[in-house]
Amino acid sequence: MKYNEFLVCIKRKLEEMLGKDYEVIIAKIRKNNGKVFEGVTINKKGLNISPTIYLNTYFDEYSMGKRIDVIAREIYEIYERNSISHNMNMAYFSEYENVKEKIVYKLVNFEKNIDFLKDVPYIKFLDMAIIFCYYINNIPEFDRASITIKNDHLKLWDKTTTNLFEDAKINTPRLLDVKINNLESILGHNFASKDEGSFDSVLHASANDDCQMYLLSNSTYVNGAITILYPNVLSKISDILGKDFYIIPSSIHEGATRFAI
Repeated sequence: MKYNEFLVCIKRKLEEMLGKDYEVIIAKIRKNNGKVFEGVTINKKGLNISPTIYLNTYFDEYSMGKRIDVIAREIYEIYERNSISHNMNMAYFSEYENVKEKIVYKLVNFEKNIDFLKDVPYIKFLDMAIIFCYYINNIPEFDRASITIKNDHLKLWDKTTTNLFEDAKINTPRLLDVKINNLESILGHNFASKDEGSFDSVLHASANDDCQMYLLSNSTYVNGAITILYPNVLSKISDILGKDFYIIPSSIHEGATRFAI
């Protein structure tokens, strides 16, 4: 069975399982660095929000022998665990004053996101682009989700990219505090180690060590590379260390920071 046929079969099987009170939609989802995935969204009548479950890896499992009905059951169980039982007030999102205090920014690769950037406000930064999101941190079911700000939102709000940047510059450090951690702790998956003290304490502890490698990120370790743009962060590192350092943007989630004399 080819991939497109697999998608049709999964959709049909889910529709059989769920019944007429649900709508099953399969669509292409554009992700970071130009990657496109197929996702299935299960919409229950009367609700305006639902999780999307990616299907690409399930096709790999099917190719290795897993049955369609077993895969459909797993997808349904994921939906059940992550479904939202109430509507989201989207009218709230139509007024900029309602959302401005949760506008945050993050970094993406510029070249690999050319098509994506056509639809969103952004600011070019070196070989990257600063884009903007609405950060959802007050709804437990979403677990640090975000809504990407698009050009259509700016038109709706009658705002500019500069407005977004000025608000995000204040909000992002407030909502997603800067963190710095010894690389050894990260590699050992020990995020709660004693090396992750306050920003200042970790830096002071490393001030006398030559060529230490640290990771600079935010409190969630997601999209933390943007911390290199937090006001005064880089100058504070330099002041505390009293030495030069290199920054290596290793991913969108963190920057590897090498302290050297």
